[in-house]
Amino acid sequence: MPIPLLPPSSTTKRKRAADTAAPPNEAYQGRPPESKPSAVQVIQLLLSPAALNPCRPEDETKDIQTHGDEFRIYYSSKLNSFKELMCAVVLTGSSPHECGLKRIRTIFNEPHEFTPAKAVHDAGSENWQQAVSNAPNEHYNKTAK
Repeated sequence: MPIPLLPPSSTTKRKRAADTAAPPNEAYQGRPPESKPSAVQVIQLLLSPAALNPCRPEDETKDIQTHGDEFRIYYSSKLNSFKELMCAVVLTGSSPHECGLKRIRTIFNEPHEFTPAKAVHDAGSENWQQAVSNAPNEHYNKTAK
């Protein structure tokens, strides 16, 4: 009867893993492959302008290219505290996030342009609610043309 083989010890496993390790990636450029970016580095990248374009929906990119810098979107540095609050209210609703983004673009730009608080106040509660609820439909009508 053959003698059962014992599993290799952990040091043997480590030696085998080191022998079969892939060559270092050139993308690390001097940084050891084991090191990972710190939490601060990750946050700095995510808050930088470089992180916006890969996260931006395609239709929003087209709108920005069509309308230029004057087109208002929710993560623009041009937003004041009132606009930031409006974005927070819209995005915390029960609708999908992309629908919320379209809603924000619609209420901040023509035909509503609810950018100052006075415009929302002057429109009244009923007009505001109607504009917010109709915003995705208006956006779809624009893209259908």
